[in-house]
Amino acid sequence: MILQREKSVPVWGWATPGESITVEFAGQNKTCTANPEGRWQANLDPLVASALGQTLAITATQTKREFSDVIVGDIWVCSGQSNMQENLERTSDGPIFARADVPTIRFFSAIAGNDDNGTEMPIDDFAKTRGEWRVCNPQSADKLSSRTIWP
Repeated sequence: MILQREKSVPVWGWATPGESITVEFAGQNKTCTANPEGRWQANLDPLVASALGQTLAITATQTKREFSDVIVGDIWVCSGQSNMQENLERTSDGPIFARADVPTIRFFSAIAGNDDNGTEMPIDDFAKTRGEWRVCNPQSADKLSSRTIWP
């Protein structure tokens, strides 16, 4: 995954109401408490760009989640209508896959709705969608479409 550089980074989730949550990343340690609905959010201070993969750790009373190989840089978002759904394999530069070995580029493809048409309503839980972070390499590039978010 990649986090935006030079901006406060919100990290959020859900837990048992009143539960204490600690978020650790790049030497920062932020603590917050889940509200009565169980939602929590901690804000990391602005981060300096770094290609060094680090661990983002989120600890609650009974659980701990860790995200490894997290870097800090710029995030670019691409969005649009059906014309944004063209796969790279169907472009005029098909051999691009062999050259797509750039581990400091991470991408996230998200399909937010119940089908490939997305949604008009904001969502805040990608666990209910089809999406995952990937490192840019020849194997992952052949799965890219322009629905992909290239940081």
